[in-house]
Amino acid sequence: MILRKPYAFFIKQFKTIHLIMSLLIAYLIYRTTLIMSFFNEYLGSIDSKVDPTAHDTLFNTFVFLTPVLIILMSILILWIFILKKKPFVFYVTNIIIYIYCIFALNHSSSIIEELIQHTLHLRTIRLARDFLIIAILFQLFALIKCVIYATGFDIKKFNFGQDLAELEIDETDDEEFEFDVEVDTNKINRDVRRRIRFSKYVYVENRFLINIILALGTGLLLLFIYFNQNIYNKVYDENIAFFTQDFTIKVNRSFVTKKDAYNKKVSSYTMSFVIVELDIKNNSVQKKKLDIARAQLLLNNKIYYHKFGTIDLVSDIGNSYGNEDIPNDFTKYLLVYEVPDKYLEDHQPQFRYLDTFGYEKGKWIPKYVKVNLYPRNLDNIVKTSYYNLGDEISFENSILGQTSIRIDDFKVARQHKLDYIFCVNDEECYDSYEYIKPDIFNVHDKTIMYLNGSITWDEELAITPIVDVFEFINKFAKINYEVDGQLKQQTIELKKVKPQKVKKTNNYYIEVVSEIERADKIYLIFNIRDMTYIYKLE
Repeated sequence: MILRKPYAFFIKQFKTIHLIMSLLIAYLIYRTTLIMSFFNEYLGSIDSKVDPTAHDTLFNTFVFLTPVLIILMSILILWIFILKKKPFVFYVTNIIIYIYCIFALNHSSSIIEELIQHTLHLRTIRLARDFLIIAILFQLFALIKCVIYATGFDIKKFNFGQDLAELEIDETDDEEFEFDVEVDTNKINRDVRRRIRFSKYVYVENRFLINIILALGTGLLLLFIYFNQNIYNKVYDENIAFFTQDFTIKVNRSFVTKKDAYNKKVSSYTMSFVIVELDIKNNSVQKKKLDIARAQLLLNNKIYYHKFGTIDLVSDIGNSYGNEDIPNDFTKYLLVYEVPDKYLEDHQPQFRYLDTFGYEKGKWIPKYVKVNLYPRNLDNIVKTSYYNLGDEISFENSILGQTSIRIDDFKVARQHKLDYIFCVNDEECYDSYEYIKPDIFNVHDKTIMYLNGSITWDEELAITPIVDVFEFINKFAKINYEVDGQLKQQTIELKKVKPQKVKKTNNYYIEVVSEIERADKIYLIFNIRDMTYIYKLE
């Protein structure tokens, strides 16, 4: 394959390339001046506080991308000049200048980020400003050279008076003339075909250089699209962490309900609660609270805010946020929003966090991090599962995640005899026992239900772990029993009875109504919001 050297094409586009470089340099000088002015204002101000939006206002992707583009264009020209044995000192200098600019901009960016968090020594700030002043001076030199190359202007040969004289302007230059507006379409078509044909020749002769330029342009375009779609304007899904100025946040899951943890309806007829579980960590050394005005729920283009005082509503799911300081370790909190049912039917809710403000086109623009929510409806029983004594129940499809429970032994009796050895001293011991009985002061006639079982708790849940079988049953289960073919439910509050002498792991004694002694069938009914688990004990 034979390739034609791209020098001819490069020489023809020499001015255009330098014009583009001039525009990029002018833009970077402008942005660098803004950053330098920020440092000057800070040094001259009494107030040491910095606007949290200052960094986003002064820096954007193009600020950091511009010097890279200038370096790439300088390298391209440098390569051609070296091959053609032309003077190339300026382009080497230009590359060094913009490597320095990248350093100065990155240094300034880190300084401003630190200023937002805490104060710095004035000497450090002055040094950052001085770096920028040097960068501006270097860039002015580069701008002048590029403008000269872009315009073809040579100051050594400039003589305006001589140029006017050589023009020899006379009266004929100001006389009237006839202007024919008739269009020759054949001539235009020939000209268009000629230009297309010429463009093909140019491409074939300079294919290598043109392909490089097209690849570079395509890469930059894709990079621009990536940043806008995946960084600045990206909409996240659940279970994806994102960073804000103060926190690292992940939306784990979301729910919709009208009922509280005790299956009682607490919302109005036309309203529901959207519950959002956050995993959140404070990234600052300073104590910070979650600003609920920033943590918003967007539904049908309307904004809703977290409701305080919703502990009972979500006690079986997690801890409702109550204006606590956010720890430096990941901690789970629930945010609760009350929204109209009619909007939930046709619109997808979206959690969004107001991170900062950016100054664009003369006004402040809020910058949000957005997360699409896929809330699970907890009010409709979607599945009922059945188990027998000795089986292990896994709650993995419910709000309890990987939690599981297993009952290995069961017995109902008026009293339970527990044997143990009583020792007077190390050498003298006797066989002894104690009885577990219902409290004699009970209003209702009671008996004792004995259970031997264990719980495996999912540590990823947002609520305090429950590893006691009695506490778990008391919170999540009801006791149903069948007497003479009639199904009944224990409605009296359960009470745990603790042995005084005998301590055995996983043994539990619970006061229940005495009628259970005559029951043909006994069940533990676990109602975990939208899931029901029926555990047959007898």
